[in-house]
Amino acid sequence: MGFLEEDFKNCMGCFASGVTVVSVLDDDGNPHGLTVSSFTSLSLSPPLVTFNIDKLCYNYQLLSKAEHFTVNILHEDQIEISRQFASTYKKKFKNIKYILGETKTPILEGVIAYIECESEHIYDGGDHSIFVGRVVNLNNEEGGQPLLYYKGKYSKISEVGS
Repeated sequence: MGFLEEDFKNCMGCFASGVTVVSVLDDDGNPHGLTVSSFTSLSLSPPLVTFNIDKLCYNYQLLSKAEHFTVNILHEDQIEISRQFASTYKKKFKNIKYILGETKTPILEGVIAYIECESEHIYDGGDHSIFVGRVVNLNNEEGGQPLLYYKGKYSKISEVGS
């Protein structure tokens, strides 16, 4: 390998990504979640999505055993929510408003879209695992812009002339 891990990280930071919070309930009905920027669609037929999680992540075991999860796509004004769910603070849902969706997983208030999924597969991916979910319910709000992550910082879409 002719480059350092930090070089790889910096290069990958040049790819802007949306910011999501993946949420689940534990066996006692308590909500849990974490900020994820590695989310993408995988297949239209069947409808599948994917995201990647560090195997050392606090919520890894819970997510790997969950039958369902929701991907909450954050609004550009939800930077603090993203930071809260990215922190090591364990009570991530403190002061966070949500409802339970069709799959009984948390849908955060104010998101521009949410995608409820049934866990389909988990694949090994080095120090991460690749989670694949089958979409069972979804919704998106009209208006609003997504929160982006670019070069290690939060960002917003700026209007570009055509």
